[in-house]
Amino acid sequence: MKNKLFAIAKITRVAGLKGEVGVRPLVRQFDDYVMEKSLFIGFDPNIARDVKLEKVSGVEKKRRFLFNDMKTRDEAESMIGQLLFVSVTDSDPINMISPDLLGAAVIADNGEIISISNDAPEFFSIGET
Repeated sequence: MKNKLFAIAKITRVAGLKGEVGVRPLVRQFDDYVMEKSLFIGFDPNIARDVKLEKVSGVEKKRRFLFNDMKTRDEAESMIGQLLFVSVTDSDPINMISPDLLGAAVIADNGEIISISNDAPEFFSIGET
């Protein structure tokens, strides 16, 4: 099976002076994938480069991630806005989540907008057991 890159988070901020960054998870399985899969960073999966997670510090939403090639605040600032990808196969369960659904509207039969998906974790938990 051929591997492909799947976006699991977006780099949103710099944390500290040593190249650590904060991320916003795009899928609720983020914690499972970030520690176990090959990681890549880039604006697009076609030009993403591989990285190694060196250290995770902090708790919950205040976690900071240090990657092996980011050692300064300037290097970390250049990463803001880029996506964190994992390498997955076609049969990986995460492929059941389409990033194309982010920003989609949930509309009732009468045409009333119920919700607009802004964040995958909340959106995909609807109706799941």
